[in-house]
Amino acid sequence: MLPLFVFAADVSARRNETTNWSDQDFALYPPFCRARIEREPKELVDYWTQRLGPKNYLHIHHFCFGLKALNLAYANLNNKQQREFMANAVVGNFNYIIDSTERTFYLRPDAYVNLGRGHLLRGEYDIARQKFHEALKLNPKLVDAWVAMSDMYYQVGKKADALSVLLQASEYCGENKKIDLRIAEMRAAGVKPAAIEVVPVPKPKAAEAPPDAEGAAAPDAESVPAGEPGATTAPAAEPAPAAAE
Repeated sequence: MLPLFVFAADVSARRNETTNWSDQDFALYPPFCRARIEREPKELVDYWTQRLGPKNYLHIHHFCFGLKALNLAYANLNNKQQREFMANAVVGNFNYIIDSTERTFYLRPDAYVNLGRGHLLRGEYDIARQKFHEALKLNPKLVDAWVAMSDMYYQVGKKADALSVLLQASEYCGENKKIDLRIAEMRAAGVKPAAIEVVPVPKPKAAEAPPDAEGAAAPDAESVPAGEPGATTAPAAEPAPAAAE
């Protein structure tokens, strides 16, 4: 049995993996992470405080910690202990974001997607599905939410449902490489879609397209401080659909 202090040191080291950031980390994640975690440069801090809103900016470092934990979990899929620790960090940080930020916060749908991914890493499929659905209720055109939902069904062996989700996604998102490639791969493998719609999201009206929360809320390229990319919330690496065992 390991001494208690050894266990505590191990937990502390893992926690530091998500909270200690290098220049390489900052290059991989949205620019508001550097502004909030390092609290400089001032012009970037001022920009993101205004862009996200003071209340949301106050808590946005948890979004960053959650993204890094998610990538670390994917990088350690074969290490159960490390994967579970990071998955718990994902769930904790994105729950914090949802509880602490404004309900109109434009990154809220992305937070739900990443929260669902965290639950998926813990094997909590029903909870993951609920979180992906919450994201789609807020933004039916969020490609990552549709893809995450489809990948989840594929992983548990419900391939017909996985394909149906992607076909439904096409109605909202139009032509999209992530969606179209997955549809082509499944059809080439002989997968047939389910007979019913899997995701209970209202169909988009022909005369009124669903709101594009990403386009409406994402910062304009010209308005972002020079040298800084626009905000992005997708993980740096995304796992491909895994065949059910």
